[in-house]
Amino acid sequence: MTKELATVYDPRQVEGKVYDAWAQAGAFKADPDDERARFCMVIPPPNVTAALHLGHALNNTLQDVIIRYRRMRNFATLWMPGTDHAGIATQTVVEKRLLAEEGKRRTDYQREEFIGKVQAWKDEYEGRILTQLKTMGCSCDWDRTRFTMDDVCARAVRETFFRLFKDGLIYRGKRLVNWDPATQTVLADDEVEHEDVHGHFYYLRYPLVEERSRKEGEERVAGILPARGEGVPPSQDEPEIDKRKGRFLPHWTQEGATYAVTFRLADAVPKDVSDAWKQERQDILLRAEKQNRPLTHAERMELHQLHSAKIEAFLNAGHGECLLRNSRAAEITQNALKHFDGERYDLLAWAIMPNHVHAILCPRGEEELSGIIHSWKSFTAKEINRLLDRQGPLWMEEYYDHLIRDQEDLNHQVNYVLSNPDKANLHDWPWFGLKEERGQDALGTRGQDARDTTLGTRGQDARDTTLGTR
Repeated sequence: MTKELATVYDPRQVEGKVYDAWAQAGAFKADPDDERARFCMVIPPPNVTAALHLGHALNNTLQDVIIRYRRMRNFATLWMPGTDHAGIATQTVVEKRLLAEEGKRRTDYQREEFIGKVQAWKDEYEGRILTQLKTMGCSCDWDRTRFTMDDVCARAVRETFFRLFKDGLIYRGKRLVNWDPATQTVLADDEVEHEDVHGHFYYLRYPLVEERSRKEGEERVAGILPARGEGVPPSQDEPEIDKRKGRFLPHWTQEGATYAVTFRLADAVPKDVSDAWKQERQDILLRAEKQNRPLTHAERMELHQLHSAKIEAFLNAGHGECLLRNSRAAEITQNALKHFDGERYDLLAWAIMPNHVHAILCPRGEEELSGIIHSWKSFTAKEINRLLDRQGPLWMEEYYDHLIRDQEDLNHQVNYVLSNPDKANLHDWPWFGLKEERGQDALGTRGQDARDTTLGTRGQDARDTTLGTR
């Protein structure tokens, strides 16, 4: 008796056997030694958060059509399969399961134990996803299946990001991020549900100052940026912009404020370190020039931080001639700091180190911080050069200053200044100080008790107490 044909097509009776025959014949395998023209696709790896849905069926069917077409055109083909860890999303669904089934949260487990729970979920759903793809008939080279957290994939990601960064195509910088208080991590923009709310738009009006005059060939002090927004050149057609040409934002100051200041001897940083910094600086500038674009904000900040980091690493190490080890030179510098104390400014604390100087001061009235520091450096350079029978610049042109925001910040800065000699192993070093009446305990402990002995609000009481006579 002849077998009656089925009235409807039943894929379960046919497709499994056919697919097994294809797999046994190695029909989907890619041979790297194949000399034919090549065609390769990497599957968009499905997330292991859940099983595949109808959208995956459509997407992967279209890919399968493309790869089979190329295979029939006699190309050496590779369709590479894999799955994606989908870190935050996978963690979230695992946490939901644990809470529903065990009544526990992520924090109730040790780290390795929780990772094991996530790994078990990954293994379960990765197996289900790959089975679904095979059931759909996807002609991938399954021996090449990858997971995005495999070691080889992780290394490839690090290498790629390194190259992109080196080529200037990506850069690091401070950014506003989407912080999720539930998972305690940052979410991508496409994982956030946005909601528009009515708010306010604020404008800041900055006073502008003229650039200081300088001799021909003299470079402008690093760190002073033009008062124009990035990518907004002055234009004759825009008088509101054009009138700012050649002008700059003023140095950030605040009347009655207290500052922590550091300035350094000219040779405090070795030449090879200085040259290395200049080369790194040049690399950043050339990278922007090759791409025919201005420096980004992140690159300008990188230049500034690069300079600071290279210098700070060598201060306490005692590089250079350390001219301030000479007791007479240190005394000249200390006397200069104290000379106008109580008149132009209130000097709260100081430390004369072998190759740099720290000071905490509060300018009085309309006195400018830059003018005070210039007078210190100008006088001491002349006197110390005369004392040591030397010529040439004594100090670096630039200096560092920090506007002290509150009492806690003041305490921290005072402790930092007074503990500098001990940090540099200068245990009998006499060239540091704090206001006499309120600061003797801190002087005795080199800053350890400064939190109990520092002055009142932003140094207002300093006007009544000075250490020694000018």
